[in-house]
Amino acid sequence: MRVIVAPDSFKGSLTAAEAADAICDGVLDAMPDCDVTVVPLADGGEGTSAVLARAYGCRQIVADAVDPLGRPIKAAYALSADGMTAIIDVASASGLTLVEPRYRNPLTATTRGTGMLIADALDRGACRIMVGLGGSATNDGGRGMLEALGYSFGDDESIDDSRRHRAIDRAAFVAVCDVDTPMCGPTGASHVFGPQKGASPLMVDRLERRMQALATVYSSYGGMDIASMLRGGAAGGTAGALAAVLGAGLCSGIDVVLEAVGFDRLITGADLVITGEGRIDSQTLMGKTVAGVLAAGIRADVAVAAIGGTIEWGTDLADAPFAALIEAKPVDMSLAEAMRCDVAGQNLRKASKWLITSM
Repeated sequence: MRVIVAPDSFKGSLTAAEAADAICDGVLDAMPDCDVTVVPLADGGEGTSAVLARAYGCRQIVADAVDPLGRPIKAAYALSADGMTAIIDVASASGLTLVEPRYRNPLTATTRGTGMLIADALDRGACRIMVGLGGSATNDGGRGMLEALGYSFGDDESIDDSRRHRAIDRAAFVAVCDVDTPMCGPTGASHVFGPQKGASPLMVDRLERRMQALATVYSSYGGMDIASMLRGGAAGGTAGALAAVLGAGLCSGIDVVLEAVGFDRLITGADLVITGEGRIDSQTLMGKTVAGVLAAGIRADVAVAAIGGTIEWGTDLADAPFAALIEAKPVDMSLAEAMRCDVAGQNLRKASKWLITSM
């Protein structure tokens, strides 16, 4: 039996590589002679730069930045061997996991740290900047990022670019998005992801109004309809700023990653693909890793099973053609306990063993 193990990270618990190793161990527990190929994945969110760095042969750069609250930190990104391409995760400097739950507030959280990493890469001579958009603590529409790159916003909310970083004009930007969400509206960044970042219902309304105003500014500057643009709401609207102000193309993160690792070729002739992420819910099918792997499996006529740390069952998931959909967390275990790194690994190993045994 030939099995491909291709999960995303289990946020707050395991990296994609750690999750893949745990699932692989479970497969081999059930079937020691199984031919297992491990392919850690990402979709634009946390860990994207690490996955792409492995595929492209990049080195790690550590630079000064600030976290979403403006506190000084060191953050890492990937730089290609020739120094021309930088791969930067928004989550590295502006990620939700950098802010303690009691301090999370998307009204004040900023992407300034992400802009500082981009500036560092430009200073080093990079001329192709790939930005992984996912896992952010922010809903500032990328304004902090732009300000760190020298853009300023006037009293009339117009954009002054006269002091923008000198290397921006020779650089090409690529936005690697983890969701298809637009900047504004009931399915936009504020309404869908604001609550996950600490926003109350009243805060969501304020965030939406602010995002609509910012989208108008960006549309005036870039000459494109940003408010409803597919993927423009990724990372709290940072994708919209990248598109309108920095000229970035907005790409499906999982599609970029799958192409980089040669996924379609890897799964050809396999008997089963096992994917997964920390939480599988209605948002999973909106451009996330699990959805991308399922689509690849359908194209190759290979069965795909998914393991979630937790699963929020709904009609969309029930109708999706997974060979199996398994929750790793035991029903009698608390979420806090299940998210401990060692426990999460054990749960994944048991779940994948059960999956193979039951097939």
